Amino acid sequence: MKYNRCLYLFLMLWILATGKCMAQYYGNMFPGQTKDVTFYVNASRGYQFELSLAKGLSFVPVTEDGSFLTFEDETQTTHTASVYVNETDRSMRCVVYSTTNVPCTSNVKIRVKAASDINIGEELISYCRILSGNEEGFVYSEPYWAYIVDRPIAGDITGSGNVDVQDATITVNYILGYSSGVYDYSLVDMNNDGEVDVFDVTAIINVILSGSSNPASARMLARQKDAQESINLTSDEKGLLFGIGNAGRFTSFQFDVEVPQGADILGVEWIGKTNHSLQFAKNGENRYTVVALSMESEPLPFFDSGLLRLSLSGTTCGEIEFSNILFVTPDGKADCFTDSKIGMKTEIQSVSYSHDNRIHDVSGRQIDTKRDQLVKGIYIINNKKVVIR
Repeated sequence: MKYNRCLYLFLMLWILATGKCMAQYYGNMFPGQTKDVTFYVNASRGYQFELSLAKGLSFVPVTEDGSFLTFEDETQTTHTASVYVNETDRSMRCVVYSTTNVPCTSNVKIRVKAASDINIGEELISYCRILSGNEEGFVYSEPYWAYIVDRPIAGDITGSGNVDVQDATITVNYILGYSSGVYDYSLVDMNNDGEVDVFDVTAIINVILSGSSNPASARMLARQKDAQESINLTSDEKGLLFGIGNAGRFTSFQFDVEVPQGADILGVEWIGKTNHSLQFAKNGENRYTVVALSMESEPLPFFDSGLLRLSLSGTTCGEIEFSNILFVTPDGKADCFTDSKIGMKTEIQSVSYSHDNRIHDVSGRQIDTKRDQLVKGIYIINNKKVVIR
């Protein structure tokens, strides 16, 4: 069944009007790609759902034992799930009920695959009707999934629409023998020699550093809005220090940094010793990209003062902005950190937090009084002299 754009718009308006739907977009898919889909269910004792995939999509087992559905939490230890899949009409029916009278609150995961002969640009819309487990059995939600079929991007093994350090990390894992059947590894054969090796990893990193033909990922922007962690920015006499808490959770990362007019990044170096590779490149008038990666998929080291030191030059006042901050775990999962800015005075050694609102008197002693409660006088706020009249 083919859905045109008018029908798609009508469905979206209907969804907004009824208020019963939890619309979810899963971005672009390309022919032959496999993708995981998750949705959240909260019911009293149990629930059931009926899922119907659009033409061109099919169900793929999620686990090695052939199960088409799994839970992303401990629900499987307290609940029983009965799943029936009809591969002919691309439908799935599932009943989940509690064996211990524990509420059914869980993230359900299924896996779908796009056919290799799907038309580029076609919209694929799948539906899922969920019935809650209360006595009335009313419709609890009606999520739908929308895909736009697109051409694959060389190096974009995750299908995010962007080539990033997550693709490089998963490729390293594949070379080391830790492959996953979810990804199409032919996409990372960057030199088309029939092999996936270190040359392909190098080519992917070059794409990231160049910034050319590498559009911003909608998936990364979505993660950015939900990011719960921030980077740590401080400075010393040698430059700007970049770090995060508990860095050993991750094996690789990348970020963009934009400096004010008149300033430049002279170098980026590890604060301590590590075998991780580190590269940076200028890909705009004032914009740089930094990439760190382990060819052994080793966790990042922990340094008390941070991870990296950025050596800067220039005397123009302004802010240094860090964005598109993506950290990747050793098993290839990505975590996006929030953007951050740091203020810069006339001398690069005077780098200081732009969001530091601590108050000091002219002698340098910190004052715990709130700004609107200060008496008349001269204070140092955010490393600047402020006169309270």
